[in-house]
Amino acid sequence: AGMLAAAASHAVEAHLPLLADDHRRARMLAEKLGDIAMFSIDPARVQSNMVLLDFTKSSMRASQARDLLAAEGVMIGMGMGDMLRAVLHLDLDDDAVDRASDIFHRVF
Repeated sequence: AGMLAAAASHAVEAHLPLLADDHRRARMLAEKLGDIAMFSIDPARVQSNMVLLDFTKSSMRASQARDLLAAEGVMIGMGMGDMLRAVLHLDLDDDAVDRASDIFHRVF
């Protein structure tokens, strides 16, 4: 229990203050991707460090899109249904968001 408590304490002290940057970057990414017609995305709904890309009305499946993005170096996960979920974290800075946006626009 002590090891878990120490890990939780470190996370709260060292990483919690950085979470606001992840939330800001998630909104920034959603805004940059909002003009891509291949999927729908609602930047106003981004409330955390996750961005959901909805492929349910697309001619492409989310799994196909994930594979195309992975080939370009963008690691993105599957969400529920036919959605992709981008998760921003402390290892990604504003430049990484810009690069990812450029890749999305090139791929889609």
